[in-house]
Amino acid sequence: MAGEDESDDEEDAGRHKKHRHRDEYDDEDEELGEAEAQAMQRQMMQRKKGPDFLHDDEIDEEHFRNRYKTVEDDDEGQNADDEANRNARLPDIKKDPHVWCVKVANGQEQSLCIQILQKFVTLAQQGTPLHVSAVYCNGQAQGFVYIEARKHAFVKEALSGMRGVFHTKMQLVPNTEMVGTVTVLKKTATAMATGWARIKRGKYKGDIAQVVSVDDNKNEVEVRIVPRVDTADYTIYEEGEAKKRRAKAIPVRRIFKPEDYKIDDLVKWEVEETRDEQMENCYIYEGMKFDASGFLKKAFPVKSLQLGSDVKPELDDLKLFEQVLDQ
Repeated sequence: MAGEDESDDEEDAGRHKKHRHRDEYDDEDEELGEAEAQAMQRQMMQRKKGPDFLHDDEIDEEHFRNRYKTVEDDDEGQNADDEANRNARLPDIKKDPHVWCVKVANGQEQSLCIQILQKFVTLAQQGTPLHVSAVYCNGQAQGFVYIEARKHAFVKEALSGMRGVFHTKMQLVPNTEMVGTVTVLKKTATAMATGWARIKRGKYKGDIAQVVSVDDNKNEVEVRIVPRVDTADYTIYEEGEAKKRRAKAIPVRRIFKPEDYKIDDLVKWEVEETRDEQMENCYIYEGMKFDASGFLKKAFPVKSLQLGSDVKPELDDLKLFEQVLDQ
């Protein structure tokens, strides 16, 4: 009989061990045991190295940089080794909590984050903590909050009773996209219209530009810049050689005025006179848009521009912009 009891105990232990190794994404898993829950509670309550979420409703860029070891934005020409290094810094899907993206009412992102944090503190003091390790929102993703937890059920528990939450619109963030949820644009991204910017790369590298508008959703800044229009004749070269020369060419800066060119040339270049979104006269040439003053209006990614109060035009540039715009 003793041998049979020992055999039964071993079978029970085996079944219990197998049960604990079920799929980590299975929402039907039972909640953590009391001892494990208390350990998790102590771990979460001792997180003092990051920002104090309970006293600051703004997401701390430095915290998330340290948390996920996010790398800085890379310039053009980044090679495969850089990509591999970035992937090596991603959270471990087997060891780290997962991140869920939750659709919420626009404008309620920070408020809901604070409510969840308050709920976390209240329940933790009562000895029944929420099993979430972080909640945050990103100003570049309006209408969404992100919750870090080990199970989907824990996320639903944290959101229970919250208004402004679309419970059916909840998705698990892929491991490779986690860094993007905590990426915060540099303060220079909040460029002011009529402010100044300097191009960081390409044909216009180093050129000064005047900010026209800022699109926070696309992370783009539309600027007004003195154009570098390439009107050279490449037909004397073979196609391959012509393409290389055109790519390397850096034309001189010059305000674009159709009257400065021959009509035949304008026809050959297919320069089109039209109106822009503000119903102002403009010209289109090879996909470039020139306003009535002859400046090129072009949208650049934020990371392609140097922005901020330290960007100042030279005296000659300032005079050029003022003279042309005053005409």
